[in-house]
Amino acid sequence: MSVSGAVEILIQATEGLDIGLVIPNAGMETNGSFLKNNFDDEQRLIQLNIAAPAQLAHHYGRLMSQRGRGGILFVSSIAGYGPTPYLANYGASKAYIISLGESLNYELKKQGVDVLVLSPGLTDTPFATNSTINWDQIGAPVMDADTTALIGLKALGRKSSVIPGRINWLVMFVRKYILTRALNITIFGRILERAISPDRL
Repeated sequence: MSVSGAVEILIQATEGLDIGLVIPNAGMETNGSFLKNNFDDEQRLIQLNIAAPAQLAHHYGRLMSQRGRGGILFVSSIAGYGPTPYLANYGASKAYIISLGESLNYELKKQGVDVLVLSPGLTDTPFATNSTINWDQIGAPVMDADTTALIGLKALGRKSSVIPGRINWLVMFVRKYILTRALNITIFGRILERAISPDRL
């Protein structure tokens, strides 16, 4: 999906099928200093984390609304609930998904289409395992992937968004409702500085 035209290939491959649930779950992360990262990687992140989910939701959302039923489950992250230095582009992409998904929940519910944003924290998947961030330095709790997915599926049709795990929910609450934006940036910038290799800062 990070390659131009990949979404169109998927759309053509599913033409004529009765697609009832779409979960744009593919994603990528870039971390470290934004200026030290290769911008081609940053552009691929934007394509995969932002453009592809939006295009999939637009295409399949139209088909679902015509039938009067269906569901779209977006996958964001608690990183999307505030600015996160050294995960700048990734966090921004996840903030976009939160805003898009919650807005579409309102728009499409009148047409019988359920939309939910699932925003997990650190999850036991190859995505997290292959990250160059030393998560042990942060002490973030790791959730099981099956449990996380089940929480999202159970919430679909009941809420506009859900955050699996009490600690993850607390992190979101503190970031969104207690910390000022300036404190958000400072605290999470310092947390990431401990977990990322100094040569990437």
